[in-house]
Amino acid sequence: VLVLVLVLVLVDVSIPSVGPGAARIHDVHVVFAFVVVVVVVVLPPPPPPPPTEAAMMRAAALLAVLAAAFAVPTPRTLMEPEVSSFSHVDWIKKSRAPADEAMEVIFVLQSSPTKQAALEAVLLDRADPASPRFRQWLSHEQLAEITAADASHVAAVSAFLHSLGVYDFKLNRLGDRIRARMSVAEAEEAFGARLYAYEHAHKHGIRIVRADGPYSLPAHVAEAVAMVSELLRFPNVPVPLEAPGADTADDASSSAWSSCGAKCNNLVTPAVLQERYGFAPVSRAQSGNSMGVAEFQGQYYDNTDISAFNDACGVSASVDAYTGSANNPVLCTTFGQCVEALLDVETIGGVAGPTPLTFMYSSSYSIIDYADQLTEMDNAPLTNSVSYGNDEQQQTSSAYMQSCSTAFQEAGALGLTVFISSGDQGAWGREGKSGNIFHPSFPASIPWITAVGGTNFATKSSIGTEEAWSCSGGGFSDTFSLPSYQSSAVATYKASADLPADSYYNTGDARGFPDVSALGGATNPYCVSVRGGSFTGVYGTSASSPTVAGIFALINGQLLSKGLSPLGFVNSFIYANSNCFNDVTTGDNSCSYSAGFEAAAGWDP
Repeated sequence: VLVLVLVLVLVDVSIPSVGPGAARIHDVHVVFAFVVVVVVVVLPPPPPPPPTEAAMMRAAALLAVLAAAFAVPTPRTLMEPEVSSFSHVDWIKKSRAPADEAMEVIFVLQSSPTKQAALEAVLLDRADPASPRFRQWLSHEQLAEITAADASHVAAVSAFLHSLGVYDFKLNRLGDRIRARMSVAEAEEAFGARLYAYEHAHKHGIRIVRADGPYSLPAHVAEAVAMVSELLRFPNVPVPLEAPGADTADDASSSAWSSCGAKCNNLVTPAVLQERYGFAPVSRAQSGNSMGVAEFQGQYYDNTDISAFNDACGVSASVDAYTGSANNPVLCTTFGQCVEALLDVETIGGVAGPTPLTFMYSSSYSIIDYADQLTEMDNAPLTNSVSYGNDEQQQTSSAYMQSCSTAFQEAGALGLTVFISSGDQGAWGREGKSGNIFHPSFPASIPWITAVGGTNFATKSSIGTEEAWSCSGGGFSDTFSLPSYQSSAVATYKASADLPADSYYNTGDARGFPDVSALGGATNPYCVSVRGGSFTGVYGTSASSPTVAGIFALINGQLLSKGLSPLGFVNSFIYANSNCFNDVTTGDNSCSYSAGFEAAAGWDP
């Protein structure tokens, strides 16, 4: 009994003297100790009974109950606290996710401002054409010396996962993210959240698992973690913008319009792109060159459509490598769900085939998952195109956006180039016109990728001067600051253009996007084979991005053929050599609404 009193005193001393319930716990301990002392000192002790096994078990049980009663719950920290919405109009909440269903999450480990500044400085230095270290890209080992999280952070997350019985996890090669595979039941315990299945309201068979409320981590683990992926965000599922070709070609002066046959009349073909942008097709791949496209849930490919496109247009588009869960071509030929993916494959392949193409598939619609996979690969595609995104406002937290930004910085430092479409709703963003405020696109607004906007031919079906497509995404970020490589171009634009009212957009020193543009508007859509060999027209910056990526893949081939390093993060080079690009000076991106950004001489959004 005296030992029990001593234990209570020690526990009492260890409890903080402030905070909810502290006084109550102290009072209980004092009363309990007083009663025990009275019993021991005042009352005469009875003769001790012989100890039995049953008595010892009862005593042990009593001690266990007392220990549980006086245990202090482990404090938890709310993660991504700025998140206030846990539903989306396009996603229908169904039943609780099965407890034994497997899921993957990524723990993004905390980084210090010093590490972040060092990563940015190294990337800008290696990307600067004036630097003596221009295009001297880093190896995974060299980059990890900059990016690796503190060992204590890694240990905290590892121990936490072990305590849950989760052992299927791995620290990435750069030392700053941990990918863990666990059951839904384990995830609910880990994050203090309930996980539900959500189905897309307009897309058959598209399903995700998300929390229906906030998530948290034990306080000591939260100190090591910036955020955890795949718990909160509801992705935007793109709807292909289709428009059929015409019975006859409008411009009889160029055979490029009919180069894929009558089925592609007035549609942009590989030959149209060659004539407009002045690149020559290649007959064989340059050793070491590669390119990739990112595709997400339900966007697969089928060889029937790719072969039909090759046969019609005389090109050699192909998928040479595949990552992710197994391809399902039946969804393409039977259900027609693969228009976006086939647009990517046929467009980039029509420009740069036979450069080897990797089809990077992910069922999660997660940009950070894609970036993490890209930076983990031994031989990642050198040039990459991503035709998906949301708005910054739809990302729910700055921690998520900053984590994605860091991952793409790492990709650039490894010598990888990433092009991302800027969106198809003009300055208003994918949310459209809601109030008098623009919605910057994400991830196009990240400063460490190359954002691609869309244009139209100024005269329909006349290969020549272009104008801004009115629904090309573009503007200024509400999240990311103005990068140094872009500062002069942005200042010049703001000083010379007729700008929208200040209330519409971030007028501070903000990242401007897109960086480059290419044909993508509705005036002349792209010719694509879909649904088992049927040809249609598809438009949007989803077409512009693989076009630009294909052209830069050809440039990479030229560099590699001369024994030079690949382009890697290319934005500094682009802004330092703007004379290499066609300047689009007419049009705007108001997308039929009251305001947008107008085109001007030089860079514009």
